[in-house]
Amino acid sequence: MSGFTPGPWEAKCFLVVAPNSRGPMSDVYGGRSIAHCGKGFGESTECEANAQAISAMPDLLEACQRLVSQAEDAGWHPELLESARDAIAKALGT
Repeated sequence: MSGFTPGPWEAKCFLVVAPNSRGPMSDVYGGRSIAHCGKGFGESTECEANAQAISAMPDLLEACQRLVSQAEDAGWHPELLESARDAIAKALGT
């Protein structure tokens, strides 16, 4: 898996965009389109909530990576960090 579009990402109604990245239709969307959570995929408020959650992914990934690194350095029990490592691997496709 290749790397994902770098953050930050922003939720714009039903769309998630990377405002600092160029791509097809970036002038229309205000940045590279990351995900479309529009109508046909659920209720309006649900679609907006999905876009908001997706837009947080780069920040959450970075926070998890930093937390795991610091916790390992502090000697935390490895089994306590297993779910964080699994989530990081899932986000990175590894």
